Amino acid sequence: KVNVDKIPDVISEFYREKGLFIDSSTATACLAARNILPDIVEDEGHIVLIQKDHPSREAEKLRLICGKAPEIPESLRFIYEQNKNITSIGCNSKELAEIIAKLS
Repeated sequence: KVNVDKIPDVISEFYREKGLFIDSSTATACLAARNILPDIVEDEGHIVLIQKDHPSREAEKLRLICGKAPEIPESLRFIYEQNKNITSIGCNSKELAEIIAKLS
């Protein structure tokens, strides 16, 4: 079990000690790995953590934790800008009908 209250500490630690930004999911995986680390070391094994999301996805959160945020790569900037044009609607057909009417 992982103590989610420690996630910001792990994010901060990675940035301070290694100069690396990690996202919340990676920090959670790191905490989980640390829980089983004694068993892994005893068996002379290794743990490899792979970060699946670019940390810029959580740029504002990382800015609060680390005092700095990662740069958004040009290859991802387009995706973030594109997502700003997405309209979220509730679970009712009236809102959907209004959007369809606007697009028609």
